[in-house]
Amino acid sequence: MKVSDRFHLTYCSNIHAAERWPEVSATLAGALPRIRALLNAEGPFAIGLRLSARAAEELDNPACLTTFREFLRDGNYYVPTINGFPYGAFHGQRVKERVYLPDWRSPERLRYTNRLASLLAALLADRSEIEGSVSTAPGAFKAAARSAEDARAIARAMLSHAAHLIELQRRTGVTITLAVEPEPACFIETIDEAVAFFRQFLFDAGQVRAASLDSGVAMTVEDVRRHLGLCCDACHMAVEFEDPSTAFANLRAAGIRVNKIQISSALRIGRPALQSA
Repeated sequence: MKVSDRFHLTYCSNIHAAERWPEVSATLAGALPRIRALLNAEGPFAIGLRLSARAAEELDNPACLTTFREFLRDGNYYVPTINGFPYGAFHGQRVKERVYLPDWRSPERLRYTNRLASLLAALLADRSEIEGSVSTAPGAFKAAARSAEDARAIARAMLSHAAHLIELQRRTGVTITLAVEPEPACFIETIDEAVAFFRQFLFDAGQVRAASLDSGVAMTVEDVRRHLGLCCDACHMAVEFEDPSTAFANLRAAGIRVNKIQISSALRIGRPALQSA
């Protein structure tokens, strides 16, 4: 649901074990009416959609997409964001470091994320006032990506995705952003590491120019700033002992947008005062 001019509070579907589109669709059809009733939530209801690569491929079918859009319209639901972090299975089996594969050095990760952005643009076709976001893995698992060439490969792929987002906006009028999610033990683990990577690689004029030539899409550093940013996960930041106020101030100073926030755990719960009978 919309909580201000800039923020949408969503029910995230990644808590459900659903790896194929028919499973995702059935889960949403069963869960969303109950969640709306429990919250007594009237009006437009926002969904944070989680799609595996297989589910995204199955949804990327005109008939499936039309049916899903009709489901959203009839239930007064909308999708402002997609969780594109786990490419494959995310429930019922060991994931650990495999959740980052394929990582941003792989063409499969780029194709998957491009597809998610295109699907989200289609889902927001009649709500172009909403800026959509796709959250994604923080480059790679840190132990797997330690060289300078690994960093350059990750940056090239993300800049190629930025070109896709810029072209998508020009073609559809819908703005979709990428939200890179720093996570412990990953290539981009902290806000400081994110700031360093964005400054050195994603906001570098020479590398943006090279990506523009490679993609055939005219883009500037400001275009990249507009479309590439971070997903700040409250739990991950707490594990890294990051102070949110300091982190957001550093991102603001670096010109890095926060495109998504995940409130994934309660960091502190105050003990309520006991009332005497």
